[in-house]
Amino acid sequence: MLDKINHEFIDYVESQGFATDLIENPDFDRIDVKPNCGSIYFLRNSADIGETEFTSADTVISPSGDIVRQDRGLILHAGRRERIGSNSLGEEYVRFLSRYGIRFDRLD
Repeated sequence: MLDKINHEFIDYVESQGFATDLIENPDFDRIDVKPNCGSIYFLRNSADIGETEFTSADTVISPSGDIVRQDRGLILHAGRRERIGSNSLGEEYVRFLSRYGIRFDRLD
């Protein structure tokens, strides 16, 4: 279901005049929103992030919520429906998810 929602989010962002790239790989999917709006990472497993460094414009969605928060960006713990941090792209994504009844409790 999340794949369908993500494609609808891409359509929504593009209708607002932004360009997007969807990068799919075995460890995580990523939506890049251009110009310079950030990325949304959809992890398949929280261990998949490895040495990836996220910027303050990035949003990370973890299925298990076992991510150690870097002092930047927005992290969504999908399984526990919790969130920590904030950025413009992530807030837009959270608002978009609320259309489907998906909401997150703020930890900060």
